Amino acid sequence: NGASHGFVRTSNGTIQTFDASGAGTVGQQGTFAQSVNTSGEIAGYDIDPNYAYHGFLRSSSGTITTFEAPGADTGAYHGTLCFGVNDSGEIAGPYVDVNHTNHGFVRASNATFTTFDAPGAGSGSGQGTFGTSINDGGIVTGFYIDPNSAYYGFVREADGAITSFTAPGSGSANAGTYSYAINAGGGVAGFYTDASFVSHGFMRNTAGTIKTFDVRGAGTGSYQGTLSFGLNASFEVTGYYIDSAAVFHGFFEVYNSTNALSAGVGAQSVCRPLNCNRMLWLVKSNFTATGQKDLGDRTPSCFLHRSAANAFPGEH
Repeated sequence: NGASHGFVRTSNGTIQTFDASGAGTVGQQGTFAQSVNTSGEIAGYDIDPNYAYHGFLRSSSGTITTFEAPGADTGAYHGTLCFGVNDSGEIAGPYVDVNHTNHGFVRASNATFTTFDAPGAGSGSGQGTFGTSINDGGIVTGFYIDPNSAYYGFVREADGAITSFTAPGSGSANAGTYSYAINAGGGVAGFYTDASFVSHGFMRNTAGTIKTFDVRGAGTGSYQGTLSFGLNASFEVTGYYIDSAAVFHGFFEVYNSTNALSAGVGAQSVCRPLNCNRMLWLVKSNFTATGQKDLGDRTPSCFLHRSAANAFPGEH
């Protein structure tokens, strides 16, 4: 019937499925798990029979708590979405109000909410602030859409201070910078779309330095390119790319001496699990001479963009 269901896969390979209470049971409805912490708590959202969004937190024992952010409307295509949870049980995401404007929120482990709007965020329909990920220090990253429909990344400190940024090469109207992942040190990763609507990956450290990259094989046409969604403390990035035939691919990428993030980083050939907010499919494989490995027809999938731990100054 096309409805979505959540699942969790344990380290021994056991898969358990679940549904949030009140989730709809037809197409474009159901339960959407988005993030898991080291305790096994899962954050996400459900879409009910009226197409309204509701946030949830699933405990490691399977108990599901649903909630609404203050100010969230409960009409169709409005409500509360959760995209990130940290090891303290703090949750970040956006909510949609009655005017279809988006706002960021943080839900503390005691169920209290802090809502926020990035400076410069638009207040029109479809505009506003989107929290996408939160680290154990309570720092949130995400993006906002301004009144001209341009996208900008942001980092929100635990004290509420917000810094916005734009990746070099970002387009303006209906394009720009999307930040989707934050690591323990406050570094972030995501992608940007240029003026031709081609996507490119980026990493940003706490000093504000931004490194952009494109995966070998990524398409260069509109709505193609490289998209990043996960990041760990060593600045290893996960995501996928879309080729010139509009096919999705996952891959491992390992920097060599010609494409290193900084001088002195040689070729690496290490594949290991990532400590990210996003799920990663790990595939045992040998790397090619260029340091990239295509994972074939697993669509959609993820990639590992490998750099040495000291290759991105400003994160330790």
